[in-house]
Amino acid sequence: KERAQNGELCFGTIDSWLTWKLTGGKHHVTDVTNAARTLLCNINTLEWDEELLNAFDIPACILPTIEPSIDGDFGTISSSSSDANMGGCDALANTRIGAILGDQHAATFGQACFSPGEVKVTFGTGSFLLMNTGTAPKISTHGLLTTPFYQRKGEDAVYALEGAVAVAGS
Repeated sequence: KERAQNGELCFGTIDSWLTWKLTGGKHHVTDVTNAARTLLCNINTLEWDEELLNAFDIPACILPTIEPSIDGDFGTISSSSSDANMGGCDALANTRIGAILGDQHAATFGQACFSPGEVKVTFGTGSFLLMNTGTAPKISTHGLLTTPFYQRKGEDAVYALEGAVAVAGS
């Protein structure tokens, strides 16, 4: 815990680790969709929930900064030679990281479900349904998960309802 308080540790999701590595350790960030998946993010404020962090004794300083999914401050890819042992990518050096979205959120965005009521269904190993519900979170009375769908910088977040079947095609 002392190392966390001293800023020597980071904790996050796969996107925050990839961004950390690609930016040579300069950006410890995530977007609203991935932050929500930790269940430590208040989906109404799109910030880390202090009550939950306190309940689980998680220091907020180890968590990534939550950014809007599109045009958030995710940094620029470093060259591998300029950031020894930290990552980077020479072929993409100096390329701005413009967006981060969670898996099903990105698939729904890619299918252009931009209006409330539009739905994407994915069938694979698992099966997932996401329905755009607009800019206010809707609480399901049928066991669906309320989640941020995406957020553009400077705009309200767009929310979705999600249904998931973990094993559908395997």
